[in-house]
Amino acid sequence: TQPTTHRHVRDGYFEFGSLLNFSASWASVGKEHLKNLRIRFTAKFGLRINDDAYIGVGLRSAHFFANWGGFITYLNAKGKIILARPNDKLPLQYEDIILREETKIDIDKDYTFDIKFDDSELNIKIDEFNKVFKVDELPTVYGAGLVRFQAYICRMHIKYLEINKL
Repeated sequence: TQPTTHRHVRDGYFEFGSLLNFSASWASVGKEHLKNLRIRFTAKFGLRINDDAYIGVGLRSAHFFANWGGFITYLNAKGKIILARPNDKLPLQYEDIILREETKIDIDKDYTFDIKFDDSELNIKIDEFNKVFKVDELPTVYGAGLVRFQAYICRMHIKYLEINKL
């Protein structure tokens, strides 16, 4: 995290995030650049400004901004699941793919993220939701990068984290 980012361990959760400054609302997992991995973690929403808040994780990340952020999977407070993925279309060079429309969720619940990314597929699971992308069908694919948790207008609470290199 940046020095100005809120971070705290509270009630068994690692809590981080900025309510108003997105550029200070991320936390990378170490400094190792990973390409093929499986990440499993349990997270929930903490303090938030409104229901536009989201929590998620970026894989193969080179930066916290989406156009360099690799593949970022988000759950927003309205239950929508989004994948921000790179492409070569100017000016943004990324696109948000809606994987699930708004769905009523319990905002105080822990959500289990289970994402596998290797040379053949990107498999995204959040609780019962599941979506698989074939890597050779993605418009742009980055090489190795950081694992970077991200939150928007909220704090993210992480209780469990497991990362396996593939």
